[in-house]
Amino acid sequence: MHIGIMGTQASLLVLTAVFLRMLLLYRVPKRTFVFLWWAAAFRLLIPFSVETRWNIYSLWQRTGRSIRSNEILSGHGIVAGEGTGVVQMGHDVLQAAAAGKAGGASVGFCVWIAGAVAMACFFLLAHIRFVLHAKTSLPTGNKEVQSWQKKHICRRQVRIRTLDTISSPMTYGILHPVILLPSRFHFLDSEALVYVLEHEWIHIRRMDVGLKYLLAAALCVHWINPVVWILFFLAQRDMELACDEKVVKTVWPNQREKYAMLLLGLEERREWGKISGVRFSEKWMAGRLRAVMKVRKWTAGSAFAAALLIGVPVVLFFTGTGIKAESLEVLQKVEDKFTLGEQAAVYARSLVGKPYMYNGKNLLGGTDCTGFVKAVYQEFGISLPDHMKDMARQGQEADGETPGPGSIVFYGKDQMPEHVAISLGDGKVVHASNAREGVKISPLRYREICKVIDIPYQIR
Repeated sequence: MHIGIMGTQASLLVLTAVFLRMLLLYRVPKRTFVFLWWAAAFRLLIPFSVETRWNIYSLWQRTGRSIRSNEILSGHGIVAGEGTGVVQMGHDVLQAAAAGKAGGASVGFCVWIAGAVAMACFFLLAHIRFVLHAKTSLPTGNKEVQSWQKKHICRRQVRIRTLDTISSPMTYGILHPVILLPSRFHFLDSEALVYVLEHEWIHIRRMDVGLKYLLAAALCVHWINPVVWILFFLAQRDMELACDEKVVKTVWPNQREKYAMLLLGLEERREWGKISGVRFSEKWMAGRLRAVMKVRKWTAGSAFAAALLIGVPVVLFFTGTGIKAESLEVLQKVEDKFTLGEQAAVYARSLVGKPYMYNGKNLLGGTDCTGFVKAVYQEFGISLPDHMKDMARQGQEADGETPGPGSIVFYGKDQMPEHVAISLGDGKVVHASNAREGVKISPLRYREICKVIDIPYQIR
């Protein structure tokens, strides 16, 4: 899947979640939004998606925003010869557009790479610096801490240590998590100490550190996208709100005021310039205290609403469109004007630049050469086999010297197809080439042809 598509889908998901958060932050469990941030982080980093018909792109397609054949024709310099039904390509227009796109992409790619490398270096150096410094921490000898630790057993051994250069408790590590307490943690009474440990324990159980790593990686890749910056900061806030809610409901259900005062006291003791010196604004702290005071017991209705808030946006914006979502709306008047082969050639030409993916069959997410040919003809009601060798047995063999538009051209040696493309009818073919170039146009004889078949009308 192309990185731009991943960023667009994730951005739509994030913006929808932000809107829902503004309306429902105090009406549904706070962890609802954390789940949405997990989904957005995965969408930004994983180049695969599940194909469904119930996503925003397919729904948009069904409402009439599909690409019309006549728009493709005029937009790509393609015209029909009078009375001949032959499609002619405006190569000068296409080559000029391709040259401009290539030049712009080159500069943009260099800028993007430079920014990604700079962001990665920043996060990596900061993390290494922190981990090296955290190694100077000391094990705590507090009996209350040791007693709490015996009651909270986890498959991942949790260590509790103290560090004199931090001013507030924190957690780091995924496989071997560590809770770091300030060396001055003795200012807390036993009840407040339980809060601190419970809060960090919830972070560990919910793998919040892992989400932070994913967000940092997503920000390195998509640093140019402002929505990802919103995701990066908002997700960290919601993780804190979700932990606060869990602690209030399980540890201090009837002492919200005291809990809020403890939060305020910890924030006042947090200092600037320390290694952990990430300090939220007064507005954020006020919102956090407000969220604590509004924590309530969630009902089955609240849980159902939370499930809908997670499921609906994820299905709408996370899943892929499938082949049909990029289909042409072939008008009747166009069908009368052009042959099926010419329509297939026009459609295939409009897909130049789409991504390549080995064994892929999704025109949006990526296809290999066989998947590309199959997807194009499927738009016109022709179902071809999934395997190239089986595809070569379909239809009637055609003239390999001057194949017409829409003919399927197989490349290879000794009648063994190794690659497949669609003829444009003018001495060129369009095909899914490789991961670097994606779908492209090449000369008909750019490699050895082993077979050419006409469109297999008999299996329509």
